[in-house]
Amino acid sequence: MVSVQKPDSDIDDALSTWCSTYPRRCSRKQVWANDAEKIIDTLVPISGFGPGYVSVYSFPRGHTKSEEIPHIDTLFFDWDIPSDGAYGRPSGPEDADLLAWYADMKPLLAILSDVAEALIAAGKEQYVRFSLSGHKGVHMFLDFPPLRPDLGSQDDYKMGLRTFVSEYIEDLETVLGYSVDEYLDVDSSDLGRLTRLPNTVHEKATRNFGESRYCVAVSPEELVGLTPGEYIRLTQSPRPLPDEALRVPSSTTSTRLSACVDQAAERSSASVGARTFVFERAPTTLSEYERNADESITFHGVTNSVEQILSRRPGMWEYRERKDAFDHGDQSHFFEFAVIIELVLHRVPVDLILRYFEGIPRYDKQFTRSRIAEILAWGADYPVSLRKLKSRSPEFLP
Repeated sequence: MVSVQKPDSDIDDALSTWCSTYPRRCSRKQVWANDAEKIIDTLVPISGFGPGYVSVYSFPRGHTKSEEIPHIDTLFFDWDIPSDGAYGRPSGPEDADLLAWYADMKPLLAILSDVAEALIAAGKEQYVRFSLSGHKGVHMFLDFPPLRPDLGSQDDYKMGLRTFVSEYIEDLETVLGYSVDEYLDVDSSDLGRLTRLPNTVHEKATRNFGESRYCVAVSPEELVGLTPGEYIRLTQSPRPLPDEALRVPSSTTSTRLSACVDQAAERSSASVGARTFVFERAPTTLSEYERNADESITFHGVTNSVEQILSRRPGMWEYRERKDAFDHGDQSHFFEFAVIIELVLHRVPVDLILRYFEGIPRYDKQFTRSRIAEILAWGADYPVSLRKLKSRSPEFLP
């Protein structure tokens, strides 16, 4: 077994920033912690094996599993290399190819370098914290004053956060001039999500590469021009928290997020029977979905339309114009599935979903309705990622 350092005083600084409020959960077993001492007591005995997980949010009113609203004061952006890349997801040291890791990490770090430069140029870098996961990713946190807990239901918060995140990523991609979806995971619907605490060991990276690897905090400036070799050097041992990694809340972000949650709450209260379309308790039948669809959505238009919703995703709006849309076996089935999920998550009325498909040769109205019903019964929580589309339906991507 690889010998690793126990977390030392550097973990105190990490805790004061990453875990500034309590109670919260820690470790893979999600143990309750009412203070930093409990987290240290829980993580230190396993620090040689990891992982040093802590919840992104604290839960002063109870856990999200009880439908309570957490202390929402940051957004977690998880940047990672694609699972279908050269490095893949090795099961052990024998499968871990360091050269493949270098090849996959180079474009990821180039993107993060561009992101950091864009934030610095805009004068917004102080509102964002970064940490290197220690293995194959970079974590980014956008901080803001905590949202009020009485803006709406838990489902309204999820929808509001998802709206904000979509807008934030779109703005970021506009500045960068390219899509980042393949490398980015932001599951704003998971309000109980865990993240790695800086200066705790990354057990899989340590196992795969035969040397200690840690999650460590870095400044935006350190990300600019960061190479895979420097990533290794920085993650080989715990390090003091950079001053630039301390929390600086953005009031502008909090105001916009609150507005997004308010808008989600207004839409849900205006729904028939005041039923909210949500992620964890979504309608499970087609008739229930139809009662809660957003009738303000149109088919064409630059805002609040099927065209606008699908134009955000590569190839989806164009898919309906392809005469061979249903001619590519599993690829066709998966892409159709992804399109329907995208529309369902936006509460698009069923008649507009059917209208989207009706121009495709061999379109069957009843079959498509059954597909929608199947997806609702299955439970669609979040959109299909670009990396999955590339893996399962490359034929339909530009």
